[in-house]
Amino acid sequence: MKNLFFIFVVFFISFIFIGCQESKYQKPYVMDDATRIGVNPNSLAYIAEDKAADRKNQLALKKLETDAKVTIMKINSQKDLDIAKLDAQTKKEIAHANVTVKKEVSQRNFYIALALIIILLLALFLWYFNNRKNRELQAKLEEQRLNNSLMIKARELEHERANKLLELLGSGKLSTELETEIIATISTQKRQNCIQHK
Repeated sequence: MKNLFFIFVVFFISFIFIGCQESKYQKPYVMDDATRIGVNPNSLAYIAEDKAADRKNQLALKKLETDAKVTIMKINSQKDLDIAKLDAQTKKEIAHANVTVKKEVSQRNFYIALALIIILLLALFLWYFNNRKNRELQAKLEEQRLNNSLMIKARELEHERANKLLELLGSGKLSTELETEIIATISTQKRQNCIQHK
């Protein structure tokens, strides 16, 4: 019995050590279906299979990463293309707006210049017409002044002549026929002067 007891203790201790083969440098493993069905997680086949699965997962992860990068690059290139299109469209619209504004400004300037020319011509016409009327009025006034001056001189001359005739009549040196003729001439002149004044 001692032998049996000794075998039993050895067997029990070895069994415990077999289950505790993990060291502090190895990752602890989680029991999965493989360990439940009797696969040893420390066996080379399991480790190789695990490494293959890790490689597969890493390849899938890298593929996902590259797909994500490609998708991001496509989105960025599409965004850049859209921005370039919007920029080109905006520049085109700005150029079109500038052309339209320039046309409107040139058209407005043309109409302003045309209006200024018409106003200038109208002002010149009014100035000419006003000056012409002023010149005509001044010419008429000058003519009236000259006529008045001539009339005054003519009256002065008639008055002097009449005074001389009256002096001659008053001197008595003239004949009676001449005196009657002079008196008739003086009286007709006075009548004509009265008619002219009326």
